[in-house]
Amino acid sequence: PIGGSVRKSLLPELLDSALEWGACEIILENWDPHSSADNEILEKLADHTSLGLHCLTLNVLGDGPTEETFNTIQYWVKKFPKASLSDHFCWIGTHENYLGVFIPPSDPVHILREKIRKAQERLQKPIMLENIAISAGDSTYIDRYHSQLVEACSLEGVEVLLDIENLRLDSISSGRPYKELLSYYDQSII
Repeated sequence: PIGGSVRKSLLPELLDSALEWGACEIILENWDPHSSADNEILEKLADHTSLGLHCLTLNVLGDGPTEETFNTIQYWVKKFPKASLSDHFCWIGTHENYLGVFIPPSDPVHILREKIRKAQERLQKPIMLENIAISAGDSTYIDRYHSQLVEACSLEGVEVLLDIENLRLDSISSGRPYKELLSYYDQSII
């Protein structure tokens, strides 16, 4: 379905349009479970569109989210059980040190698979994983990231949420043809 992602700060202006989209993605951490206004807006979106709950701090490939973040995510997941849930295929730090940037994983695929499985079991919901922009000039490094993402997700039965802009940036920075990088995802894209 045609849709988009809306920032909470822009939603008042976009709400009428977003209600007509086939799909609407929101960044979970920006919404307060204790706010009746936030709950009302998201209920309205969920009634009219296919709601996507996108995380920035789930830290699937790290040591997981902080307890506060997990509780926020869990609240929205339980409130909107039909909504998809996604985060990035990356590491963002530890509980003690949130870096605020997405770091490609350095673990072997079997460990990445274990971490993905653990996150899904804890949330009791499938998670889609999105590619990040590596923006490194090393094409081998770029290839490794994309092949690990596809392999780990394929073996765990996890859908890939392909960010084509991030893929385009990887193509530019590495000098690899866009179609070559896209070919990693031939069987994995949603």
